Amino acid sequence: RSKDSVRGKRFTEKLYHPIEPGIYNYLSEYIRKRNTKWKQDSAKKCHYKCVITGNRFQAIHHLYGMNIILKETLTDLGYDSNVEFMQLSQNDLDIILSRFFEIQSKYPLGICLCYEIHKQFHDEYGYGDNTPEQFFEFINLHNYKIA
Repeated sequence: RSKDSVRGKRFTEKLYHPIEPGIYNYLSEYIRKRNTKWKQDSAKKCHYKCVITGNRFQAIHHLYGMNIILKETLTDLGYDSNVEFMQLSQNDLDIILSRFFEIQSKYPLGICLCYEIHKQFHDEYGYGDNTPEQFFEFINLHNYKIA
């Protein structure tokens, strides 16, 4: 089968990249709400517009999935990937958050996208474990041009 037919079947069957339940859901939400500097820097880099349509953006896409950065952070700090969010102290959360920001800064800033294109990407490539290669493949596949 071609890559396109496999991707189409995966899309219709809703077979996305799995995201581990538990800590990533709660901890990633905790981090997302505090990730304001990265969001501001990403929006500024994109001139506050969707990089494809040039219109107003509604989402900032991590080229490297946030779960990849979070896994790297937890591993770096020696936390078990199954640690319960509610078992973490505020001090633990502060340490994780600080290290997450350090590690995230090694990766490219986010890409501003309108809601429809961001959803289309994740419908086709899933949520989690996303890479820049997937994003640029998506751009090429749909003949989108980055402004």
